[in-house]
Amino acid sequence: CNGNGVGFPERRRRCPVGRPGLDSGWLNERVSSPTTTEASSFRELVDMVRTYARQQTVEPLRGVGRWVAFGLFGGVLMTIGLVFLGLGALRGLQSLAVFEGGWSFAPYFIVLVASVIVIAATRSRIFVTSLHPRDSSR
Repeated sequence: CNGNGVGFPERRRRCPVGRPGLDSGWLNERVSSPTTTEASSFRELVDMVRTYARQQTVEPLRGVGRWVAFGLFGGVLMTIGLVFLGLGALRGLQSLAVFEGGWSFAPYFIVLVASVIVIAATRSRIFVTSLHPRDSSR
């Protein structure tokens, strides 16, 4: 057998299909497997892209959602608490005899200034510049 199946008819029957020295299924595998291999490679590529997209978009968005939810919840609770604190301070200052008569505006002004100071102090403590922990500068 000269390896290419050319020659006498009895040699064609005995010669393996494919290249010399390789098994007879080499040609069959080469012909049929590219579509299966390409299809499985394409599926793997699609799965890898989906996993990467989920990792880079969905999971960080979940973290952002939690971050925003806790921030809003804390902000609402602090606002309610500061409003009640301001109302209590205003009511306490109005009950003092010092602010009767011409000085009745003073408790309102004092509570306003105190509220602005508390808001400024609270704002100065917020230093998160990024949602990603590794990007934070502090």
